[in-house]
Amino acid sequence: MNRYYSHTQPGYLTVIVAGSVVAFLLRQWSRLGPISWGVIIALAAAMFFFSALTVRITDESLCFFFNTGLYGRQIPLTAIASCRVTGTSIIEGWGIRSTPGGMLYNISGTRAIEVRLHGGERLRIGSNQPDVVCERLRIAIEKHVTPLPAAAARTSVVQH
Repeated sequence: MNRYYSHTQPGYLTVIVAGSVVAFLLRQWSRLGPISWGVIIALAAAMFFFSALTVRITDESLCFFFNTGLYGRQIPLTAIASCRVTGTSIIEGWGIRSTPGGMLYNISGTRAIEVRLHGGERLRIGSNQPDVVCERLRIAIEKHVTPLPAAAARTSVVQH
């Protein structure tokens, strides 16, 4: 399996903010109640699970996952209709979000790629290298996905 792209973008802000809150709460050791311990555990989990986002492109799929690989997605190249560079807003935030532009998977910043699937689904993946990701994805698709002949493509459309 050829790998066309692999990059891990660290989420420094996630680690700094969550780590600062955890450090502040731990300094209050003698006054910590159950809610504070819950916040500490939740923030520590966020730092562990969502401190980086890795994007990989192989000759078979586009794959992206957060830090540990526990949450992510693998999309076959044959399912991808297009890719373009786009942006996200501060309001859309970071993490995993449902937005008007489709599902957003973002670790940091406001730059992303938008991937459109043949079924109509759109998703956006945050990246500090969106131009490179789209270029490499296009190269992988061109090399490994056989386009349907024009006649076959027309007959596969469902009429309502």
